[in-house]
Amino acid sequence: MTSVAIAVAVTTAIQAAASMAVFTPPVLAPVGAPDMGLPPVAVGLCTALIYGTAALSAPLSASVIARHGPLRTSQVALLLTALGCVTLAIGQPVFAVLGAMLVGMGYGPITPSSSAILGARTPVHLRAFIFSLKQTGVPAGGVAAGLLLPPVLHAAGWRAAAVAMAAICVAIVVATQPFRAAADAARDRTRRLRSVAIRAPLALVWHDADLRRMGLASAAYSGMQMTLGSYLVVLLHDTAGFGVAQAGVVLSVAMAGGVAGRVGWGLVVDRGVPGARVLGGLGLAMAAFACAMPWVGPDWPHAAVLALAFGFGATAVGWNGVHLAEVSRISRPEDAAAATGGSLFLTFSGVLVAPVVVWAVERAGGGYAAGFVVVAAFTAWRGARFFGTPRHADATG
Repeated sequence: MTSVAIAVAVTTAIQAAASMAVFTPPVLAPVGAPDMGLPPVAVGLCTALIYGTAALSAPLSASVIARHGPLRTSQVALLLTALGCVTLAIGQPVFAVLGAMLVGMGYGPITPSSSAILGARTPVHLRAFIFSLKQTGVPAGGVAAGLLLPPVLHAAGWRAAAVAMAAICVAIVVATQPFRAAADAARDRTRRLRSVAIRAPLALVWHDADLRRMGLASAAYSGMQMTLGSYLVVLLHDTAGFGVAQAGVVLSVAMAGGVAGRVGWGLVVDRGVPGARVLGGLGLAMAAFACAMPWVGPDWPHAAVLALAFGFGATAVGWNGVHLAEVSRISRPEDAAAATGGSLFLTFSGVLVAPVVVWAVERAGGGYAAGFVVVAAFTAWRGARFFGTPRHADATG
């Protein structure tokens, strides 16, 4: 796999399938959660389980990638997400927990694996754009989930929709197999998995001031991203009177904004604007959109709802490619997978916490608006840090 174009196509397809699996519970929650005897807001706990497990599997993946190769690691990861979707379809709370953990176990290694594939093949002057282009797979998966799953849900039930998602993951594994030998040619079959494989990537990120700042920002931004992904459909369904299909379209528009944002912000950085400044501005903007979103009501013009969702997605979902490109730029080439895995531990930690915060605030009577504002406050703080003290002098990140 020497062509950058082929590498981007393969890694983007894998990322999109994994992302679609992650978005499956939020899209199905308005119907699936009550069927299991749970309130729809409980989807936040499902999301937290997915990313809590991913936070552990991401740093471990550096060692797995070295031994088995990045593409094989991605393929096994997709099979785990497929198994998680099938387990979720059983329709019992205990299996929903197990299914969420399996999806998270598979989701964690996806991005470190793709960074290992792309990092060795991407020209420096195109790094931000290429990494951002690959990361469009995340919102593209959200678009697909929002558009494709509701029709299956209405035609055959939410369990069938979850099984259909598993079939998509398996299909991508089969489709990428012809590229495996070239992508994994540098694998080291003598590499052993040890506990240090988890600790070392975390230490690498935490002891480097630039990587630490990027990691902490990603914790805040990913929390905001999953607040959008986990609660937008439920929020519009419960408070604005939207049907599941109608709310799914709004989610798809938000994810389309994320696709446009990821490509656009990557181009902005490659044109000479510092990546840190772009990330800072995105943090402040997504916080503002998050504070506005819960006020959507039945009397809002549909075009205004879609415009707000698009802007929310362009910022809260559009940041990730620039972040990964900055992590790759800051770290040494041989540390790309480890640095990405360590940074993703913080990224997934933010996703673990934010949906639980919104759930807890909503269940305490504060409503979705208060929960969104709490997450937005932390996000705005981390965004503002990019405009403060120079990174090399900031001991706190």
